[in-house]
Amino acid sequence: MVVASDILRKNVLRIDANKTLSEALGAIIKNREPCLVVFDGNSLVGILSHRALLRKRVVYSYAKLKNFVDEFVPNVGTSDNLLKIISLMHQSGSRVLPVFQDGTLMGFVHICDVLKSAFDEFDISEMKLKDIASEALTLEHNDKLAKLLALMRENNIKQVPIVDKNNNLQGVVTLETLIDRYFIHATPKRELFSLRGHEPEAKNIFNMPLSGLAEEAITARPNQTLGSVKEHICNGETIVLVENNKPKGIVTTRNVLEAILKKARPERNIQLSNMPEFSEPDKKRALQRINTFYDKACKLLAGELFLSIHFKCYEKRGMRKKHVVHARLSGAGFNAKAQAQSWNALSALQNALDELSREIIKYREKK
Repeated sequence: MVVASDILRKNVLRIDANKTLSEALGAIIKNREPCLVVFDGNSLVGILSHRALLRKRVVYSYAKLKNFVDEFVPNVGTSDNLLKIISLMHQSGSRVLPVFQDGTLMGFVHICDVLKSAFDEFDISEMKLKDIASEALTLEHNDKLAKLLALMRENNIKQVPIVDKNNNLQGVVTLETLIDRYFIHATPKRELFSLRGHEPEAKNIFNMPLSGLAEEAITARPNQTLGSVKEHICNGETIVLVENNKPKGIVTTRNVLEAILKKARPERNIQLSNMPEFSEPDKKRALQRINTFYDKACKLLAGELFLSIHFKCYEKRGMRKKHVVHARLSGAGFNAKAQAQSWNALSALQNALDELSREIIKYREKK
């Protein structure tokens, strides 16, 4: 299997931490890169992507870059295999990861090289696009720019297909385009996601209909294979699935990483014991909560984990039973236990998972 040293890049797009956010994003857009590596002198600070804007409610173009850098990007070892790299990229959201050997920074792995290798390493070319696509969140061409930005922030997405009143695809608006047009070259007082304190000109921009912003989308039919759009995927481009000129889904880099992991990685490492006799709807809710927590924990801790959940009923009052849930999460250098009790088994389960979540937060803050 391909390892990090096989696809190592020595030279990547980099910038000094004291530059402004506008300068940094300008470099990302100009070079068509998903991320920017940020250094303070010769020391690696972290990774910046234009998604950083989606995490902030107030984003000024002149703000210092270092306030937006993700400092918790996972490290890759030179001998780490391709599947682990894909898992780390999927969990962290970063499309560039630093590679270390014995504490020395050797270079970086880039999403383009990872995806090119993945097509050779894993049997993914024949996957149908419709099987890996996510829902296409669309807006109409007469909707305003402010509504688009709100949708992007709420759903952490970088592109939105634009449709007419009959739901026919008109094009796509990307975060990159908005940054290039209205943020990099904006006046210093202008914010990207808020109208507070804006001059009238800026308010007019936020009221602009999306029909004037839509660009031609890269499209494919739902039944096409992943291999048929390989070049676009490896370049980090988004594919809009279209049938009868109507958007049916969207395929992004994240969808491809998820598809690889589902195909190549074993099921979640979760052990459940003595689960009570839930009704079918409650059982579905319980499993959904457990799986959601596990996936989020893997993302936050950047590694494979083992989750053990044991249910116990120890007291009765008439028809009611008191439930105790013992939960333990271990792996990725982390180990924590939690216990919760309630007359409702679902509540006890949620409280135990919430306690483990707090332990994860404490661990990350301390680290």
